[in-house]
Amino acid sequence: MLTAADIGPDFVDGTFTPDNGPTACGAPSPKATVGPTTDIGSAASNGVASFEEEGLVFRSPDDAQLVLDQTKEDTQCTSPTVRGGEPVAFSSPIDVTSSITTPVEAAFEIDFQTTEAQGQLFIIKDGVAIVTFVFVTQQGADTSRLPTAISLVNKGIDRIVNG
Repeated sequence: MLTAADIGPDFVDGTFTPDNGPTACGAPSPKATVGPTTDIGSAASNGVASFEEEGLVFRSPDDAQLVLDQTKEDTQCTSPTVRGGEPVAFSSPIDVTSSITTPVEAAFEIDFQTTEAQGQLFIIKDGVAIVTFVFVTQQGADTSRLPTAISLVNKGIDRIVNG
């Protein structure tokens, strides 16, 4: 898993806590309906930007595919909200499989924006595993010294696959 040092010198490792609450569209969490056998992660922040990586292992590739499909669908409702009820706008899922340097079955990026923050969600599926990466910055924050999100995703996937 990635650490604060992978993101930037001013990032501090945080505590990863799995989120099994309802989706932005109010549906039950895909993880709650198709329970993973493993759920691990990492988190880091610098006060202006935050990062979270989560690795999930399911009983079968079909279960992992169901979670991938539900996660993509659950960002496309008419009135999504984040915790606390603030509206959030999601882009349509963008296939970024060809941008992942370690071969995977599928990879999608979903961009999002609230009144206070913006970010990117990456969902990668391979076999029985799903890895998600979430990058969030405050609106108007200077991100010019941060690595690109896709470079961190590639680093994270490589670390998972190759140790």
